[in-house]
Amino acid sequence: LHPALPTRAFMIIQHQTAATVAGQIQSPDYLFGRAIHKALLPKGDPALRHPTPASIKSVNLGEVKNYYNHVFRPDMTTIVVIGNIQPAKAKAVIEKYFGGWKATGKKPNVDFSPIPLNKASVTHVPDASRVQDKVVLAENLEIKRSNPDFYALQVGNHVLGGAFYATRLY
Repeated sequence: LHPALPTRAFMIIQHQTAATVAGQIQSPDYLFGRAIHKALLPKGDPALRHPTPASIKSVNLGEVKNYYNHVFRPDMTTIVVIGNIQPAKAKAVIEKYFGGWKATGKKPNVDFSPIPLNKASVTHVPDASRVQDKVVLAENLEIKRSNPDFYALQVGNHVLGGAFYATRLY
């Protein structure tokens, strides 16, 4: 509830993160992910934002603390208890440590807007390190989790295109 967020540690992590992103944004996997997002998402969609070393270095500790105070709130938190514990004991421990935690201010909207159907497109992402071509077929569908076909689609997606050797198309 009260993270220390020490200045020295923030500076170290900020520097390390900027260095990591500098390498990642040059990788074919990153470029592929960007290409898929650009093909599937509308222009201006928040998911199209991406960090750069410069943008990471421009963030200050005050902004991080303000973000934490704005978004990390009890009305946006789920506590999960797992193990051999009686519900009354779990409730007592949670209330001991989180009982005084109160939300202040208006609850922020953290949900993205619905995504429209995408248009057909083709993108080539060079990757000299691959010994085999990779082809991905991606499409936005008008199906929500509440749709009875959602889970059947999930199973079909995993069977046909899921996890490496475990897929039918592999």
